[in-house]
Amino acid sequence: MKDYFVSMYQVLKLIEYLSYQERFNYSLFDEENLKITDRELTIILNNALKEGLITGIALFPEMSGFKALSPQLTTKGYEYLNNNTFMKKAYNVAKEIKGWFPLI
Repeated sequence: MKDYFVSMYQVLKLIEYLSYQERFNYSLFDEENLKITDRELTIILNNALKEGLITGIALFPEMSGFKALSPQLTTKGYEYLNNNTFMKKAYNVAKEIKGWFPLI
């Protein structure tokens, strides 16, 4: 997995987007689009469910894939995205400031 937290953020953003659409588009969760394997996606979805970040997703231990049953983010899921957005902004500002002062 490229970076677990980057992948988690990406999956949550995708669920957020799809929760406002007419139909759930499973093809957006394919390996080529997300750049993670089906197994990695299952791990992320399982953890997101256990941590209460999402609802409306059913995982089946004996099978690969998942079933979308009106998936959406919980308040905790929105907080996760919001907090990570602030961290990314802070990182980018710190990186820019470091560029201004090469000795830092």
